[in-house]
Amino acid sequence: MGTNESEGRGRRRGSKPTHAATNCSGVSAADPVWRHLLKRWTTGAHSGGAGTNWKRAFLSHHDHGPRTDKLRKEKKNMLEEDKEHMPQKTFWSSSEVAERWQQDVERRRRDFAEATERMLEAAGLMPGHRVLDIAAGTGDQSILAARRVGPGGSVLATDISADMLGIAARVARQEGLTTLTTRVMDAQQLDLQDNAFDAVICRLALMLIPNLKLALREIRRVLKPGGKLAALVWSAPENNPLFALPLAIVATYARGASSPLPDPFALSDPRVFERELTEAGFDEVKTRALPFQSHYASLDAFLQSTASRLTAGVMGQLSKPEQQYLVGEVRQALSQFEGSHGLVAPAELLLGVGSK
Repeated sequence: MGTNESEGRGRRRGSKPTHAATNCSGVSAADPVWRHLLKRWTTGAHSGGAGTNWKRAFLSHHDHGPRTDKLRKEKKNMLEEDKEHMPQKTFWSSSEVAERWQQDVERRRRDFAEATERMLEAAGLMPGHRVLDIAAGTGDQSILAARRVGPGGSVLATDISADMLGIAARVARQEGLTTLTTRVMDAQQLDLQDNAFDAVICRLALMLIPNLKLALREIRRVLKPGGKLAALVWSAPENNPLFALPLAIVATYARGASSPLPDPFALSDPRVFERELTEAGFDEVKTRALPFQSHYASLDAFLQSTASRLTAGVMGQLSKPEQQYLVGEVRQALSQFEGSHGLVAPAELLLGVGSK
């Protein structure tokens, strides 16, 4: 996501950003940038007074905006028509995207460290266990799982991107983890034997799978009796401003079609997540919210990495000036979280667990 064209749009000239750590619960509507965003996103339900925070503003736009409702319906229709998720495969099957993803590994390790440990604990990983990692990406959590199960266990990291898995295999070799193997595989069609794994893990990917019901049935099929699935997904949009605000802005620019990438908040409601696991046949289903703080070196670092993926589906539809305006609006919305420690914002994951 380019940023040079919109440099300086993020705040008033000469103003100082507020460090997010001092105001993680909300952002005052008294800020001129926020007043502009409130005016754009609300439908008259809020006056923009001092008590209005960013969560309320997002919810107003998310729940009552007629254009957003239209986009939701279009997204649903698109997913129903495209069960093979070719846009995802096209996007992730790129060595450039994979290498760029790996460049962000240290930030992910830091931000997701506690939540990932909770996931591995919930999966009940023990020395000697066989573990399957669904949509493993470059294998951050696969490597942690391999260390837990030890030399007597094994971890199979799967993903639809051979380039992502290539990096995972390379890192595993560098760390001497001979028990970690990789295979290109779609979660909706696991080419694996029944009752083969003691545990299945998945970090931030279940919500992106088009036919989730099929994938969950496949996951349950390959689990041994008593085995557990532990998965992390994003929780409610209002608890994740670094994702929710750019997506809300992107929705206003989309032209009759939503992004080809699925909704990262598809399983953000604990009731929905638990229902999906239960309907797939899992027992002892439970979810748990895991709040944390998301850190980036700077707003520019976020715009050049994560934000570029959030806006990828819409950028191709826009003219150059429109692309610059979109980037500028995202910069404005998120500059409130930038301070002396970089870009720091509240975030939250949802851990879901089920047993076979």
